[in-house]
Amino acid sequence: MKPAPPLDPDETGEEAAYFKELVDTGAMVVVVLRTGERLRGQMRYYDRDMFSLGQVEGPKLFLRKSSVRYLYEE
Repeated sequence: MKPAPPLDPDETGEEAAYFKELVDTGAMVVVVLRTGERLRGQMRYYDRDMFSLGQVEGPKLFLRKSSVRYLYEE
């Protein structure tokens, strides 16, 4: 019998649950892009491919998840 393949975060629902928690609590996050640039703000919206970050000073941004290296809560 073959072992099951590793689960994709989208398939487990864990990523969606984490993003929903960030939106619901209004937590401040830092997003590090693949270019090394860091953006700070509140998670406003998310879907399978992108999310919206409301910056403290500046416009609301829509970011593709594929352009993000990682993010963390402050």
